[in-house]
Amino acid sequence: MPDISQLETLFPGFMTAMFVTEGKMLTPKERLYIRIFVRLVEKAINEYKKARECIISQVNETQCEVEVVKYPVHVIRLYTFGIIDHLENCINAIRRLFKLLDSVKRERGGLNIERTLRKRIESHNKEINDIRCVVEHIEGEIQKDAGTKPVMLALTADDEGIQITKYNLKFEDLARLLAHFHKLALQWLDDYCKIPMNKED
Repeated sequence: MPDISQLETLFPGFMTAMFVTEGKMLTPKERLYIRIFVRLVEKAINEYKKARECIISQVNETQCEVEVVKYPVHVIRLYTFGIIDHLENCINAIRRLFKLLDSVKRERGGLNIERTLRKRIESHNKEINDIRCVVEHIEGEIQKDAGTKPVMLALTADDEGIQITKYNLKFEDLARLLAHFHKLALQWLDDYCKIPMNKED
């Protein structure tokens, strides 16, 4: 699971934008959208980091225990519900970010997004949406006979991502997506702080 500790908190920039500037280059709706967007980016990143910390702790603990007792493979591969909770929270926050992104695009105000960055973000929209929908409607998937496939978020067999029923998402892609959202949040905070040029009389 990639380390994303280099993605620093957005809180200082958020506080500066909200209390020092007025966001005069943005529409009233954009000023509200950006508040929610930055908070959700921060939440998604924090949940990812917490899930990673839980996995590292679990692996370290399991390695220590295995030296004493030879647990079956299926027991060694059990992970705490806390990991699942953090990953679900991360996915939920990202799904909301995609919806906010759509709202901002429809607003056509002062919040801009560079085309390449937008494409990189949107390339993961379907993966996130598929997993989020299954998590939310897992009862229906069980009724369809999920068989032996995971019916709650779990690590893939190679430990390189997460899966639920027939859907999966690599941690590398998830970390990259969070980095893209973090970059966009920083750009939008800059947009919020821009001062409009005075018009000549």
